Amino acid sequence: MFKKPFNHDYEKLILLIKHFFTEFDKLDEQYLSEILKKQKIEIIKTNNQYTKAKALAILGLLIQRLYHIELHSYQYYGAWKLLHGYCVEMATGEGKTFTAAIAAIIAAFNHRRVHVLTTNDYLAKRDAEWMGQLYYN
Repeated sequence: MFKKPFNHDYEKLILLIKHFFTEFDKLDEQYLSEILKKQKIEIIKTNNQYTKAKALAILGLLIQRLYHIELHSYQYYGAWKLLHGYCVEMATGEGKTFTAAIAAIIAAFNHRRVHVLTTNDYLAKRDAEWMGQLYYN
């Protein structure tokens, strides 16, 4: 069964994430984690799209600080689509690991069971070790 696409277009989503990113950029990691915990509660209560965009921005900022990698807009959009039940195809090197990670974290906020699959043992081990810092903080 196909779902109707979410009516929030790509450009608006990215502008909203960039707005939050700029707003939170000055904050330290501890304060960001506290805001993310509040967003988690808000996502559970409302399942609000605005709140999910804010959580995407915070996770993107944490990734930038923890891994020294800046996410691209298509990675945020890929995570957004995953959160709304779509299958997302990305080529090698386009950042599937981070895209899946931020979607998995936000989906888990809603107490949904989340499984992140990969194609082989090497990638499973690498991603578990690499993303562990993000998943468990």
